[in-house]
Amino acid sequence: MRGEIVKNLTTFGFILRLTKNPQPADRFPKRPCFDIPGPSRSPAPTHCSYVYINEDKPKWNETVKVRLPTIVPDDCLFLRMCYHVRRSVDKHKSEKGPFALSYLKILDSGEIIQDKEHEPYVYKIDQSRYETPNADYITLPSARTDIRDIFAVVKHSQGVFSLSDKCSMTVSTHLVSSRIPMSPNLRKILHHSKHSADLARQLVRFAPKIVESLFDIWDTHQNLEQQVFSVLVNLLSIHEQKQFVKCRARIVEVAERTWHTSAAFRILRCLTSLLTLGGRHFHAKRAMDAMKSLSWFATVISESNRKGIEAGVNCADACTTALETFMTRVTDLVSRTEPSFVDDKVSLATVQNTVIRHLPELITPLIMTPKESKRFSTLSNQSEESKDSDRTGHLIDQQCELLKECRGMYDANKLTEHLHDIIQNCSPFVADMHRISYVDAIIRTPLFMMESCREVLLTPFLTILLKLMELDDLTANDEKRTQVSTQCFKTLLMMIEKLFPTKEHGGFQTGTANELEMIVTTSLRTSVDDARSHAYTLVITLLHHTSATTFKKYIASHNEAKVEVILEMLLMVRDILNKSPFCVTWVLLNREMNRVVYQVLQYVQAIHKTLIDVTSFVELWREYMLSLIAFIIHASAKDNTPAHFESEELVKNAMFELRSTWFMLSPAQKMRHIPHMIRDFLLVAITTKSEHGEIIKILCDMMMTEYSLSDAQPRNFNQTSRELYLQLDSLIVQETKGNRSFRELLIHFMEQNLSQDPELWEVSGQKFVVEVDRVLNLLFDYRLAKEREDNEEQRMRCIVLLLQVYQDSDQAELSIRYVYTLFDLHISCGYYIEAANTLKIHAESMLSWSNTELPEYLVTANRNRNCATERQLKAVLLADIAELYEKGELYEEAIHNYNKIMPHYERIVVDYRAMARITNEVGKLYNKIEDGTRVHPFFYLVGFYGLGFGILNGKQYVYMSKATMRLGDFCTHLKKAYPLSALVDSSANTEKLKTSSGRHFQVMNLTAVPNQYPFEAENVSESIKMYYEYFHIQKFEYTKAFKNKESKWLPYATNDTAVETAQMFTSKIYVVPNEEMPGILNFSKARDLVISISDPIIISPLQMALTQMVEKNEALYNSAKKYRTSQDSASVQNLERQVLGICQAAVMGGVANYLIFFAPELEEGYDDNEKEMVEKLRALIIRQVVLVEYAVFHHKGADPKLHEHLVNSFRDHRAFVEKQFGAVEDSIIPSDATLDEERRESLTMSVLTLNEPDRACIDNLLRHPDTPEYYNL
Repeated sequence: MRGEIVKNLTTFGFILRLTKNPQPADRFPKRPCFDIPGPSRSPAPTHCSYVYINEDKPKWNETVKVRLPTIVPDDCLFLRMCYHVRRSVDKHKSEKGPFALSYLKILDSGEIIQDKEHEPYVYKIDQSRYETPNADYITLPSARTDIRDIFAVVKHSQGVFSLSDKCSMTVSTHLVSSRIPMSPNLRKILHHSKHSADLARQLVRFAPKIVESLFDIWDTHQNLEQQVFSVLVNLLSIHEQKQFVKCRARIVEVAERTWHTSAAFRILRCLTSLLTLGGRHFHAKRAMDAMKSLSWFATVISESNRKGIEAGVNCADACTTALETFMTRVTDLVSRTEPSFVDDKVSLATVQNTVIRHLPELITPLIMTPKESKRFSTLSNQSEESKDSDRTGHLIDQQCELLKECRGMYDANKLTEHLHDIIQNCSPFVADMHRISYVDAIIRTPLFMMESCREVLLTPFLTILLKLMELDDLTANDEKRTQVSTQCFKTLLMMIEKLFPTKEHGGFQTGTANELEMIVTTSLRTSVDDARSHAYTLVITLLHHTSATTFKKYIASHNEAKVEVILEMLLMVRDILNKSPFCVTWVLLNREMNRVVYQVLQYVQAIHKTLIDVTSFVELWREYMLSLIAFIIHASAKDNTPAHFESEELVKNAMFELRSTWFMLSPAQKMRHIPHMIRDFLLVAITTKSEHGEIIKILCDMMMTEYSLSDAQPRNFNQTSRELYLQLDSLIVQETKGNRSFRELLIHFMEQNLSQDPELWEVSGQKFVVEVDRVLNLLFDYRLAKEREDNEEQRMRCIVLLLQVYQDSDQAELSIRYVYTLFDLHISCGYYIEAANTLKIHAESMLSWSNTELPEYLVTANRNRNCATERQLKAVLLADIAELYEKGELYEEAIHNYNKIMPHYERIVVDYRAMARITNEVGKLYNKIEDGTRVHPFFYLVGFYGLGFGILNGKQYVYMSKATMRLGDFCTHLKKAYPLSALVDSSANTEKLKTSSGRHFQVMNLTAVPNQYPFEAENVSESIKMYYEYFHIQKFEYTKAFKNKESKWLPYATNDTAVETAQMFTSKIYVVPNEEMPGILNFSKARDLVISISDPIIISPLQMALTQMVEKNEALYNSAKKYRTSQDSASVQNLERQVLGICQAAVMGGVANYLIFFAPELEEGYDDNEKEMVEKLRALIIRQVVLVEYAVFHHKGADPKLHEHLVNSFRDHRAFVEKQFGAVEDSIIPSDATLDEERRESLTMSVLTLNEPDRACIDNLLRHPDTPEYYNL
């Protein structure tokens, strides 16, 4: 040992003494125990060492040999080191007490100190308060093993002793003794967890021999009882490790063949001492390890006691007494609530839970010998596996006989009393799962098969399980609640199956009828939290064992609450059927559950008729019918097994009872179930495979009942029809139930039953059946379209058709549902105009400007936008519609909707801030219209051909594409919308494609026929006209050019351009969709899905020339007018381009191409109409010159040379026209004006003050040549 002590001293004294805990210093051993190496040194009871030094911090290093006593009754030895000081001036004075102290635990609870360096703490002593002897230091930490001990030292420091932060002491120990307490091998066993895995493997390998040696030590060294037991516990704990579980059988064999007669008593005494809370041998960690090996100890106790009796050793009474004491200590331990911690690291709750968990392992070894236990286990396994009922009964009889003749060391009834006391007195620290585990383990033992033991244990076990099953701990989370409840259900199920096995397990009952009745009446719950499969399995098991008499007693026991109990029972039955605890593939279990449920329903029906007045509890019958419906649906699942006929019979019987129950009710009572039960009856009809007619007959009876009791004129069955529409839509579309064969059956039986009432059939029944038939077809089409997620257009088609039907039949709720379904689809696709038109159906067709409260279905579906009245919701929807129109760049419609809202805020709400906000939005919209930045949409005629398109085959639709989607992009969009489809040329013949197996579509460009402008102003911009040219279009035209080699103008063509003009004819068709575009869809497909297409109109080259001249004249005038108002660079370039295109037509030839129509040879061949058209064309060409002059006059180019070029070109063109077509006599520029640049500059001011030319003159110049006023200039 070596040390460093801080003290100003001349002589430093060091005294070693060996003491026992917790004896004071005056009882220290006086025998010699310290040896100092060197000659003539004899052992001494204490060792004193002196250090002479004249400086601070004396250091020394010294070796001391300590002899430990052979017998240490307390299993604890401490080495105390006291530090004294003495100066030379004090040599005549008496010695004072120590100024500091340290100590080491040499032997602690039988464990010897390890071979290593130890650093005992040095505690300073307050000599004014120190009295000899004083052993209070033992409560302080001994040595520094971890830096965290410093905090423990500070925490545990007392007034007399305080930790020195400057002094240090180091003691290096080395064990050289071979005696039992200090054996290195045994010490390694005691500290096995701190050593390598190789040592553990060696200990497991020689475990049987080690155990035998330890038992021998017990026989020869009675004083080492606790040490040997500690070694045994640690050795057994090694076998609890996962890697050594397979080796446990070897050590179990040692327990089963032990011959040591004293082992039983010693183990019981050590266990008792170890579990005695507050005792000197109590050790929490070792106690838990011992309980984990309790099964092994119990086997040793049983065998040791039996061998002692066989050897004539009178040990039975001692063992019984020791066992009684042990059970008493266990009861005391598990019932304690203080202290919270039994040592610094282990809580009392941990120890209690470990004891409760492993205590049942003691049962079987105590009441049976190992051979009897194995025999009982074998018989039990054989009876469970046996298929022969006679053999099963014989095996169970053998088990009962074995229980009666078993020769266990302890009386089963006494053990039962102890087990009962333990579970009844458990402290709150014992976890719920461990309580359940305790009960479960006892039920699995042979003890529970004894009727006398069940009389004591059954009632408390049921009480505990049922209490935990209804856990109502506010601190318990859902996961804990589910776990505890599930384990309770499993334990109750196991108890029932063990006492009352099913026929599949022999059917020989161990339990009595009274026990079964008690289990059923106490355990049956008519309400179960959450749909836990184990809870439902328990209920089914209880009901399976319930007879009609027991069920009647159960209901009767509730006195005044009979109706409530039956209602809860029916609700529970429905819940079990709807949330079956068994997988659908577990056919036999599901069929057995169906049989049990049907049996319970029969019990309920019988009790209805005997205990309850039928007419007083209509709601009870409703719940009964709903339970029958749930049973029919669940039992109708086809399982394709030979025993399927049993389920079919049950379904038929339930169908008959359901029909009988319904028709037993009076019309007034039936009305209480209309329309609430329509869904349930309809669900039976749509899901079952047979007996549809009986259920549909009930649905028809609902209609006839409502019709007969209706007070309206004419009478109707609106409630039933409305609910039927709702539920058909929900079941077929949302829940994907039923098929088209169900439609045929429903329509057939509805016609058959409703036609029996001639008045109903004539007034509304026949029409209703036709509507239902159409709705069913559309619902199945829509469901098919929904399953094909890539085709949104087909879904839109089906939605619009359903919406039309529901609007026609006044089904507001369903109309709203599909309005918003279509709205959501449009928003997802980016069709904002169509989304606004769809939402307008709700805002304008289904809402009014009144304060009527909104219907409940709008509020339930969260479609009320936080509004309470129709007026409020309509204002909100119109504002949303305006925003959608703005996103779709249909600004005029947005303004129109804002104008509808203004009176609401101006006169009703009187909110001028809202008015200002709306007015500001309208102003912005007008600016956006004038900006002229929006792009017009495009229209296409699309035809679908091929059997692959189904109902679309042969149909044509008008599409309005987005403004950014030209023909190529639109065709790509269609290919994505309709996969595996091919585009065919617009000129291809499509008749043969209709019968092909593929999918083909044809796309043709359409031109919108604009609406009439509503304004009379002269200078209206093209951006304003766009609205009337591309929106709200009701008619389109499709033109297709073709060459006619037999044209009568072809021989008179003198150049290639003229040849092209002479033989180019045009075919025109007019396409009229059923709805104006755009509508609620971006393609026309409303009502009968047919569009009107006219016969082709052939247009000759002469007619085309007339049309082209009118268009060019109109465009030229508009360009000149726009240039006068804006004079921007774009207007200048546009005007210059058009003037040059007319005067210098180098590419197309200009009006020179039209000379072929004026050939003298053709005049005789023209008819009157053609002669008139030729003269109109001449007049248009001459009038065009007037317009070109007007355009050149107002041209103000930045480059004078360009203007001069335009003037020269115009003069050349005029000369050509006057030469070929006639003199130009008219002009719409000032009479004194000139086109020359220098002259024009001098007339600038006068020109600006001139009025616009007479509008009538301009109109005559631009008027279509078909009008007679054209020539009246």
